Amino acid sequence: MDDKTEVIDLKDLDQMAKKKKKKARKTRKKMPKETKENQSKLGMWKYFIAIGGVAVATLIFFIVLFYNSRGGLVTISMDDYLKANKIQERTLIYIGSDDTISQELDPIMQGFAKNSDKQYQYFDISDITDPQDITKIQNVFVETQNSLVVPMLLVVENGKIVDERTDKSTGVPTGMMVGYLDEPTVIKFLEDNNMY
Repeated sequence: MDDKTEVIDLKDLDQMAKKKKKKARKTRKKMPKETKENQSKLGMWKYFIAIGGVAVATLIFFIVLFYNSRGGLVTISMDDYLKANKIQERTLIYIGSDDTISQELDPIMQGFAKNSDKQYQYFDISDITDPQDITKIQNVFVETQNSLVVPMLLVVENGKIVDERTDKSTGVPTGMMVGYLDEPTVIKFLEDNNMY
């Protein structure tokens, strides 16, 4: 035999093969365990994310519910306003625009709405320029047919602007105010119409 040739005993070769197999088995056993742990951790994160999402959605629901139960200044569309003559329960509708007088009244009305248990409706006519739309708005109530002045406060009940006067020949109903309105005047108007 050649000096460079190494003789390996069959027993040694068999032991080396067994060691490699044993090491390979240990490695295979470890991998699924790590994978299971990772899957378990991932499953826990999915669980926590789902629970967190449900908690946030529930919180938002209760915040909206609380806000709506307290009242507030709710913006309505033109379609909603055109149905205002069908309103049965006493409601305040504030018609405004981006003019200076309405801008002065906005914070006053928002303050009242925030501190009231009643819900006030706000209809912004700033973007309405079509004469037919303006005519539609004017024709919702008999009292507004001749003009549309902003800002305008209307207290509506049973499909009509509230008018609690015995002598109705004087013109403007008690549930309607137009033009410049300062805070004391608005307070008196809201109190007189049971909206404060």
